[in-house]
Amino acid sequence: MLLSFKIRPSGDGYQARAFRSAIYVILTFGGDSILRLATNLVLARILFPEAFGMMALVQVVISGLTMFSDLGFRSAVVQDPRGDDPVFLSTAWTLQITRGLILGFAVMILSGSVASFYSQPDLQSILIFSALVPIVQGFESTKILTADRTLQMGRLTILTLFTQLVGSVLTVLLAIWLESIWALVFGLLVQPSLRSVLSHQVLLGERNKLLFEKKAALSLLRFGGYIFFASIAGFLLTQGDRAVLGKYVSLADLAIYN
Repeated sequence: MLLSFKIRPSGDGYQARAFRSAIYVILTFGGDSILRLATNLVLARILFPEAFGMMALVQVVISGLTMFSDLGFRSAVVQDPRGDDPVFLSTAWTLQITRGLILGFAVMILSGSVASFYSQPDLQSILIFSALVPIVQGFESTKILTADRTLQMGRLTILTLFTQLVGSVLTVLLAIWLESIWALVFGLLVQPSLRSVLSHQVLLGERNKLLFEKKAALSLLRFGGYIFFASIAGFLLTQGDRAVLGKYVSLADLAIYN
């Protein structure tokens, strides 16, 4: 017996939304990759290789702390029966902000030790400023999680590509103006800041409030325990090589490798 399966890209059914979401994910990944490649090619002609090596170390530190403290809010909201409950979402937002603040302060506290470990004194001041990145990301609206949950990816795709484009253009302009690594440092903060602000304005969903419900928090944190070990493995696979090489090779060589 032959089974027929027809997907209609139009309409609001689950199949249609899943089909459109798959296309949006491909567009987001492809567009983001193209923008990053184009931006790096331009920046490579403006700045010196050591700047990119230094930023690779910054990414190692921020990504490491972020992934080692991953509580799996996205997956928790997507799968939880209360994923559309305003109280549940606001509790998730409150925990997300708290985590972002803790991460930011952790980066600041560890900046001196990390700079000493890699024998890069300038890395400390760069890390202290870059600590704003996880803090800003913590204020992103849970409307982003709602878009994932309901497979309403159109606006989220536009938001992601728009913020990436603005961040890339501003980073290039800063590089032309400053001609220093601080163009990359400032540029690192542009996209998450713009994304955080616009996520509250342009996406559909419940408005977030600072709210804490014990039952919702326990549900979110309990689910996050299963994500923790996967996140550690993800960090070792994606950033472990850079964390080790940064100690033994020059910044220029690390930049080329990165």
